[in-house]
Amino acid sequence: MPKRCSGERSPAKMGELDENRKLYLLSNAFVGTGAVKVHGKIYVVGGRNNSPDAAHQDSPAVDCFDPRSNCWSRCADMTVARNRVGVAALDCLVYAVGGSDRQTHHSSVER
Repeated sequence: MPKRCSGERSPAKMGELDENRKLYLLSNAFVGTGAVKVHGKIYVVGGRNNSPDAAHQDSPAVDCFDPRSNCWSRCADMTVARNRVGVAALDCLVYAVGGSDRQTHHSSVER
């Protein structure tokens, strides 16, 4: 059984070659996220929170999944919410490019 991370997470299955591996989901349902791999971890950036109680808010959140520990952790938020964000890694740093927050379209980059 995978380790429980801080906070409640829901178990999920993901196909990996010919076997299933249980993962823990993010705490909320997001669309429009960006994702990138750095040092074997997956960073999920921004997006729109589609949970019923969130009123479809665009998000500044950055979450990190470590497949070795099968654990999600929260990173520092971006300075602005970014839905439909571009994400890249350069020299082991994560960059968030553009995106939007409701009617505001960002032309900025942050790391």
